[in-house]
Amino acid sequence: VSGDRVTAYNNYLFVPDTWTRKYNHMRSYNELLQRIAGIFYSTLQLISVLVVPWALSRKEMRWRFALFGGMVMALTGLCDSLNEYSTVVAEYDTTSSFRDYLLQCYGSQGASAIGQFFFGTLLFGGADVLYRRFYPHRVALENFLRPSGFMTGEGLKAIWVGYLVFLVHLGWIIVYYLLGERLNFWCPLGIDNVGVLSATLPFYSAISLGLHASAQEETIARVVALTLGWRITRNFWVANLMQAMIWAFMHSSYAQQPAYARGVELTIVGLFYGYIMRRYGLLPCFIGHYL
Repeated sequence: VSGDRVTAYNNYLFVPDTWTRKYNHMRSYNELLQRIAGIFYSTLQLISVLVVPWALSRKEMRWRFALFGGMVMALTGLCDSLNEYSTVVAEYDTTSSFRDYLLQCYGSQGASAIGQFFFGTLLFGGADVLYRRFYPHRVALENFLRPSGFMTGEGLKAIWVGYLVFLVHLGWIIVYYLLGERLNFWCPLGIDNVGVLSATLPFYSAISLGLHASAQEETIARVVALTLGWRITRNFWVANLMQAMIWAFMHSSYAQQPAYARGVELTIVGLFYGYIMRRYGLLPCFIGHYL
């Protein structure tokens, strides 16, 4: 107040400690569900990697698809870090040399890309072996690295089925949360990371996220988990439910409430994707998930 005039003011939101404690307690259930699912998911990742030495001993390993998968994971992650250069600059601590800061930052990103390459190679290599062994009537995944692979009947069908899978998936999400409002379900809408808006190519973050999520999760859940579960239980739908729940509740860290809301939503999706996997192969699942 300057004399008899209000010359400046500001707005702020006061968040009581009781609210913060209550919110953290509520979110702890999300984290718990994810950690439980993560135990099974990490086990499946390990199994996929261990398939590689087993396949090598039996001379069943094909490196083309494995190396391609590892390269895609490494390059998309590396390009994503370069795309977020503005965010890197914004986080610069001026007490150190800017050149040293960039070298340290991108040096760690380069090391991470190398790690992603090796992990991706083992992951996709193991999944490819299981896919060829348990789905011998399907077109081998490495054949889809060439245009001729898509010109087969299975390849062409996989494309349009993949788009239908995407439409069904998207429609289910809308219906699920519209109905969920009546049960006090809460699904936030917004941008999780505002740094995306300042990226050189903002849309690339979606491409990177889509590739990593669809490639890794479809190979682990729909190939490794479903295949091994089906083999052990001798029942497709039991195995399908197992892989769907593991994959679904791995997403429980999302802000949806109650804590199980996201898991239930994606369990239904996982069952659908498992059926598509059995009926049409892996490619439609990858396309639908990516979209």
